[in-house]
Amino acid sequence: MFSDSLRLFAIGFLIEAATEAYQLVGLTRSTKGVPALYYASLATTILGFYVMYLGSRRWLRYLQGRPAGQRVVRAPRLLRLACAFAASLLGFFLLGKGSGGSSPLWFGVLVGGVTVVAFADFFSGLYRVAAPAAGPRLRALLLLAVGWSVVVAVYAGVLLGASSVALLHELVTNLPALLTTFAPVAFAMAGLVLTYVILAGVFLTLRRKVLPGRSSS
Repeated sequence: MFSDSLRLFAIGFLIEAATEAYQLVGLTRSTKGVPALYYASLATTILGFYVMYLGSRRWLRYLQGRPAGQRVVRAPRLLRLACAFAASLLGFFLLGKGSGGSSPLWFGVLVGGVTVVAFADFFSGLYRVAAPAAGPRLRALLLLAVGWSVVVAVYAGVLLGASSVALLHELVTNLPALLTTFAPVAFAMAGLVLTYVILAGVFLTLRRKVLPGRSSS
């Protein structure tokens, strides 16, 4: 069951990596045809996350009854929130968005912080899936993947927070303009291609290790 979970996760990562790479190339070349790009990316993103959801279900079944010592404990929620909002505030000033863009600074930092929390929780959760079975080198790669996802989250969160009021307004008044306004955020999030490639490599490596004996299936 564990090997099946790793396989499903890896497939989901590869789908997401292809999606982010497609967005990266498409948005770099031109903003023309952006609606078609978003619809195609949305479809593949949903597919990738659905496959990862199937993997997570199998992993949770595998985890039931396992010794607590084999699980990776995460930081307290309050500490994670404080770090996320501090990173968001710092990102606003480092990226020259100290005025908050089209949004009040406090609201932009709030949106950015929530973005960081969401990314960090998701990818640290994937770390907890693989870390107990990984050696030092694979754990280092997992930490690199999670760390890079947080960097991307801070960058994308600042852009999203700075334009959040404009996006909400365009959601009601001008949907095509919303897609154009959101394009820089999508481009920033495409940086996750590196995270997904690393995760796919680590999970496939772990699967090859557990397959021969079938001891973890």
